Amino acid sequence: MTNRDQNPCNRQQFEGDESQLGVPAQPSPSLPPPPPHICSKNTRASEDWIRWSIQFVKTRRHVVTVVVLVLLGVLVVLEERARSADYGETLAERVDRLERRIADLEAIHHEHVVATATVVREGVVAFVTIEEEERCSEYDSNDYRYSPAVEAEIVRRMDGRIYGPYSGTYFDSTKETDIEHIVARSEAHDSGMCSRSIEDRREFAGDLDNLTLAAPRLNRHVKVAKDAAEWLPEHNRCWYVSTIVAVKRKWRLSMDPSEAAVIRSVLDKCESVEMIFDALEEEGA
Repeated sequence: MTNRDQNPCNRQQFEGDESQLGVPAQPSPSLPPPPPHICSKNTRASEDWIRWSIQFVKTRRHVVTVVVLVLLGVLVVLEERARSADYGETLAERVDRLERRIADLEAIHHEHVVATATVVREGVVAFVTIEEEERCSEYDSNDYRYSPAVEAEIVRRMDGRIYGPYSGTYFDSTKETDIEHIVARSEAHDSGMCSRSIEDRREFAGDLDNLTLAAPRLNRHVKVAKDAAEWLPEHNRCWYVSTIVAVKRKWRLSMDPSEAAVIRSVLDKCESVEMIFDALEEEGA
């Protein structure tokens, strides 16, 4: 059966055409003849209007969207007016209520800014566990072996400079420097790495985020394995302590209270935590 046969109005019209042609009209066994008032010209006009409306919406959906948004805006305005009427507000009282709401929002924003500034001033130490160091297993430097090839990558990260950030000294060759762990391996061991696998320890030892260059004398006899509470560099202190915090956060290592206090004190005076490249020519970085 065609779509035309399924429409009772079209079916009736079609049967009428057959009669005019001398063909006896055969009523459909599945579709009873519709009542006469159903297939009026008005009904067909209504169907045409519905089809036109659907086509209009399809081709002008953006216009329809704008109209819907405008209607929603009108509803919001009417709702606000109704609310004001319910409260018995005058225009002045309504303005005052809105001003108080704005003031409340500004106060919330101010509290958020103050809290954020406090975290910045204290450094991200707030996100590191503060507790006393504990050596939960024996320290063995062989568990923290790393490839000497990382030295070239350290230099690349400093834009090709062979530079000791602790003293601001430039070197002519990496033969004059040691690979330096900012958070010393034994310090990391006592701050939580002692409970990790050997694979984790070796990955930590080769983490470029925790590596820089230093003169052998400074690395082996001055800084050694000291934390920030025991030693601070002359240069790049802000970069140094912020790196300690970042590395300890990254590796979920703890920080003892004295180290945390020193780091907070340093960061409180910092305007930047970027590494500064000085032009000092002192002996030993």
